[in-house]
Amino acid sequence: MTIAPAVAIGLSVAAGVLSTGYAAYSQKAAYDAQAKIDKQNQAIAEENARRAVDRAAQEAQDQDFENLGFLGTQAAGQAASGISGRSQVLAKKSANKLARLDALRIVDAGNIEAYNHKIQAWNFGNSAAMAKSAGKNSLVAGFIGGAGKIAGGLLDYSTLLAKSKSSKVSYD
Repeated sequence: MTIAPAVAIGLSVAAGVLSTGYAAYSQKAAYDAQAKIDKQNQAIAEENARRAVDRAAQEAQDQDFENLGFLGTQAAGQAASGISGRSQVLAKKSANKLARLDALRIVDAGNIEAYNHKIQAWNFGNSAAMAKSAGKNSLVAGFIGGAGKIAGGLLDYSTLLAKSKSSKVSYD
């Protein structure tokens, strides 16, 4: 048996194991990078949720001040026009209720926006976890693929040995 076929099998196995390992490592690196991006996006979405609530509270307060100005103008107009009694009370009560509803709708819209950002953050968190898991799985697959290359090389080598033993000529 010449040594060249055995060396060729060994080199082929080594190249196969290295390429499989490198591919697995590269995939894991890509998945880890995706997980990092998803974690950053999760943090941004959580911050956006907090900001939506804060912004809605500020807008509701601004709306309350604007409504107070309107209610004051309305009361002055009613007093100047001589409206009084039950009509004035009902108009003031109705205007106060509508003014409060304006502010509550703003807060409600902010809470809905915050909830949507929280769901987005949750999705990014899950995506990051999936990417991490996929990265680990790619390494396991790479190790299994490398083991398969080694097993295949051993089989090729044993077949080569068997052929070389059977092809020896006996001069008995």
